[in-house]
Amino acid sequence: MKRPTKLLMALLALFIALPSLKAGNVQVYNTGDIPTSAGSFTAPDFFGGAGWNYKTRTLDPAKKDTVFFPEVLGVTDVAYGIEISKTSEDPGNIFLSLDLPSCDSIYIEGWGTGGRGIMVTNNVNTDTTWVGASSYTLIKVPVKVDIDSPVQVKITPTGSNDAYTLSTGGTWITRIIVFTKEGSEVTQLFITNPGFESDSSAVIPGAGKGENGVYIPEGWAIDYPTNDVNDQGLVSSGLDVDGNALALAAQEGTQFYYSRLRWAANLITLKQELTNVPAGYNLVSFKVASPDGNKAILGVSTNVDTLTASPVGTGWENIDLVFVVEEGDVASISATASSLSGA
Repeated sequence: MKRPTKLLMALLALFIALPSLKAGNVQVYNTGDIPTSAGSFTAPDFFGGAGWNYKTRTLDPAKKDTVFFPEVLGVTDVAYGIEISKTSEDPGNIFLSLDLPSCDSIYIEGWGTGGRGIMVTNNVNTDTTWVGASSYTLIKVPVKVDIDSPVQVKITPTGSNDAYTLSTGGTWITRIIVFTKEGSEVTQLFITNPGFESDSSAVIPGAGKGENGVYIPEGWAIDYPTNDVNDQGLVSSGLDVDGNALALAAQEGTQFYYSRLRWAANLITLKQELTNVPAGYNLVSFKVASPDGNKAILGVSTNVDTLTASPVGTGWENIDLVFVVEEGDVASISATASSLSGA
């Protein structure tokens, strides 16, 4: 998988790999207990497919809901879930997919008011895992995927007889957990718009050159404490805000974030908070180029660590920061272009 994210002066590039202290696999995504989520679940960007929705089901006292809801789903009136429509309506085109940078294994739970099955496949090989069950029975599907490259994992509802019968009613997904191997690159799971490939940027009104010179890339935040009419900060493919060619070309992608500070002693900091990063040791790697190497500052902070480093040369350079994160902690990554001397 290519390493995304770049920045120039700071030409910033970010990708992240997660070597863990754990002996086994590393959990990198967990939907949580969806039936009790009370409307708080948001599907991540790597969810795809068709025919599914996050919705509610109200307990029906005339059905087996009265026992299944409290004893299995843990609710007494309303249950939430990812409902995948019956596949008999549009065979082959109703499924939930997960586009992952790699996958060691995945665990899925679901149920239906009638007999249901859950089939799990992927787009790299022909492996198929299927588990079926009778009505109002929690279906548990552990799958060993064992793929170290980008993979699409597909979750398809079926009937309860075998993997190739069609479901005739909705299938409710209650939990999905994704595991990767130690040291796997998981940039796409934790960093939004890591390669600055999205063209959706918001301008800071009245900021920078021409009062339209400092932009906030999608998924990122900007600290820009003092405005100067000569400053620039923008997503670029090789040109500055005036359309002039920049000295360095994009690396491992087509775009980067370019910032330039003029005259005022000022800074521009590009930052993003990363949630649900696995506990233990982690690695964030920045690709950066700065004509004034000591004026570009790359950083990461958690409740345990606050680390910074700067490039020493003037061309593209990799800066690696190894940090510790505790369970449930938030990690903040940042890249700062500084003009402390007013240069």
